[in-house]
Amino acid sequence: MTRKTTNQQGASGKHFDDFDDFLRDEGIEEDVKARVEKRVIALQLEDRRKEIGLSKAELARRVGTSRTQIDRILDPHSQNVTIETLRRVAAEMGKRLRLSLAD
Repeated sequence: MTRKTTNQQGASGKHFDDFDDFLRDEGIEEDVKARVEKRVIALQLEDRRKEIGLSKAELARRVGTSRTQIDRILDPHSQNVTIETLRRVAAEMGKRLRLSLAD
């Protein structure tokens, strides 16, 4: 995900070699990455839901939750979703959520 650029200057006047350096300097790297990861998962779940022709109401019924909760899960901007909830939704659509630790 790192894009190398040549000595770009941020709003603070500091120079950064890449976008990750900028995020680290701003103290927002982990938050930005977490938001991107949730967004990707939400978009993948929504694509899968449409692919198999499952309505949000039916998905909610199968998972044992509300349609409002399904809307939050599938909303790429919503951050308050547990890993267990994502796993249950993925499993209901024939997929599994895969997480890993990385250096």
